[in-house]
Amino acid sequence: MTTCKNKYHSLLILPLLLLSCLSCGMVDDFQEVARQSSLDGVVDAVMFRAGGGGATSGFSYSLFVVKKGSGIDKSNDVLLQADHLTNMRLAWKSDRILEISYDEARIFKFKNFWQSKDVQNFQYVVELKLAPNHGGHALSRRVRFLEGFDMSGRIIPSDSSRDSIPLDTLNGGIK
Repeated sequence: MTTCKNKYHSLLILPLLLLSCLSCGMVDDFQEVARQSSLDGVVDAVMFRAGGGGATSGFSYSLFVVKKGSGIDKSNDVLLQADHLTNMRLAWKSDRILEISYDEARIFKFKNFWQSKDVQNFQYVVELKLAPNHGGHALSRRVRFLEGFDMSGRIIPSDSSRDSIPLDTLNGGIK
């Protein structure tokens, strides 16, 4: 016969079991992998890595700029989000210019500037620049060729019949 005390123990054990599963890596890990202070010491560029939970999921990377020494919270804007990132390096070229160099990456999101109410009331603006390490491709060969095949393995012909339109002819040109 089950006593009332045993029922309560069961109710307590289930949440504890779930919490232990969450802490054992069954949920993506979000880990700081790089922090670089600006040359004037006002802000930090911070790169985080998430994922890597199994054979089919790799790591994704997120870049933030924060007030020097600050952590990341939900109000921080993701400035770069990418995966398949190799040989990434953050380098401050001046007080307010951050260069992100890499060999290969799939970039899902990129914002080329940062400012915050918390740092000089939006007057401190950081420019972000992407800088592939070489003049070749920024996508890996594997990723580039995935786009050239359909699901059955047939080659999808490129649409080389379309003429490219120079940007300076659109809407009266770019100034």
